[in-house]
Amino acid sequence: MVAGLLAVLALLAFRFRHDAGAPAPPINAAATPTQHREKPDPRLVAPPPWAPLQSSAPTLWKLGFRGHRAAAGRLFNEARQCLMARDAKDFFRGQTFDAWASSHQPYLQSLDPRARADTVAGVKSRIVLAGAYERLCGDHADAVLAHGSIYFMALSAARLGDDDATACILANAFDAPTMDPSQAAAFDREAMALGQRALTHGHWNTVLALQTVYGASGVEGQVGPVSHIDAVDYLKVLYLTAHGTPQDTPESSGLAKRIDMVTSTQGITPSQAFAARRWADETYARFFSASRSITARQVESGGCAR
Repeated sequence: MVAGLLAVLALLAFRFRHDAGAPAPPINAAATPTQHREKPDPRLVAPPPWAPLQSSAPTLWKLGFRGHRAAAGRLFNEARQCLMARDAKDFFRGQTFDAWASSHQPYLQSLDPRARADTVAGVKSRIVLAGAYERLCGDHADAVLAHGSIYFMALSAARLGDDDATACILANAFDAPTMDPSQAAAFDREAMALGQRALTHGHWNTVLALQTVYGASGVEGQVGPVSHIDAVDYLKVLYLTAHGTPQDTPESSGLAKRIDMVTSTQGITPSQAFAARRWADETYARFFSASRSITARQVESGGCAR
């Protein structure tokens, strides 16, 4: 998206960060990228779509645990929408778009027409989302979203093949729960295994999210629950991203500058740079050549599309 929209979204600070430092639900230290599959329970019927999260979450959790992919994906996506709605509600505090626009006229007038239109559309959608908070979340949804549970909702969906959920885990899109060392190690192993699986599916959001995993710092300077800071691996995913980025665009120009910066400032040798480029070329040829190009919105979201 254009610079104006990026600026206003940064202003609104919609990064879905919640419950930092809260204890995590238990996680299986021997977990693998699969979901438990039990016999269907005829008493478990999926709630109506977009029922308030506080009422739908218990059933969707159980269905997902039993291997119901659609239920697991729905729980994660509806929880994410609920978080967005809560953030929007807390930010705007009942403010109408007209009131917001009136107080931001100098900023809006400084934008070119396209940037202004994108910014207006983005703010309007957030205000509408704020008004939908009670409908999406219910009166006591905070209990459902506490303790970093959004990560475990994402993990449940990712285990069942939702690569977008995998990317959100790797992108550090939410505040991470506190985990003891064995829990953290198990979470890290599984997330990275799921990420490798998503790469074989030609999943660009995962490539973008891995930039956070390997980069010098995480989102907003925070290192995420899955972090393997390594300049060579970072260069690999940057080179791979370049294959999927349309040429002669602001995104391709910015990416080229990042690649130059990494190769010139991170102590990478010519042989390491050559190997990173070769890995990217081969990975693209094997898994991504039939995939569509990366969109500006995907770049803006850092891999955790919303």
